[in-house]
Amino acid sequence: MSDNSKIIIELDKLIYEINEYVSDREYHQFVDRNKSIEFQYLLSKLINFVDKISGIDRYYYNEAFSIIQNSKRNGGYCVMNIQQLIGHLKFIKDGLENNWLIKIRDEISGNEMINFLNYAYGFIKEGKKVESSIISTALLEDTVRKIGKKFLVEHKDLEQVINGLKRENIISKTDSNKWKYYSGLRNSALHANWDEFELDDIEKLTNDLRIIIDELIIKNAT
Repeated sequence: MSDNSKIIIELDKLIYEINEYVSDREYHQFVDRNKSIEFQYLLSKLINFVDKISGIDRYYYNEAFSIIQNSKRNGGYCVMNIQQLIGHLKFIKDGLENNWLIKIRDEISGNEMINFLNYAYGFIKEGKKVESSIISTALLEDTVRKIGKKFLVEHKDLEQVINGLKRENIISKTDSNKWKYYSGLRNSALHANWDEFELDDIEKLTNDLRIIIDELIIKNAT
């Protein structure tokens, strides 16, 4: 059994265990106070697990941590937030199962990034908005950060990287505005807000991303 398969099995188990505490409750209700200590232990176990599998890409950990923090109310752990957490975990699971959680780092060439982009084109042809958006928006973030690092413009906030590239005249104001729009698509995809964009938006992003990779990564490779 591969490491990836073991991670998916463990994640499935955690999703099941967390769901057991909220499956019989309404969204506005809270986790049973009598079980709050064991539930807190389960959440601590979960956040440690997500921390380990997130690696350098901290989004998945940060989002899980933020949801858990927001779930703590005067009445205990709010079921609505815990259901949101389960949705986030299922998103991570889908990514692991379908290789959507792309980890593109500096050692991967622009040509290899184009190969990943071809997977997105395949999903676009099949009319699969969710799958194509996850790949293309993930590639967008990695591409922008890769370009930023090349020109010594780094920041945890993607829009700040874009601002820095514009400030250094690496990209135009028009490109900056377009990249920021695409950054918004990235946020929507990461939060599974699929209704906030259309497949056409992802196709435009994917087409522009191919140009960006070609012009600013492949042709500028040292």
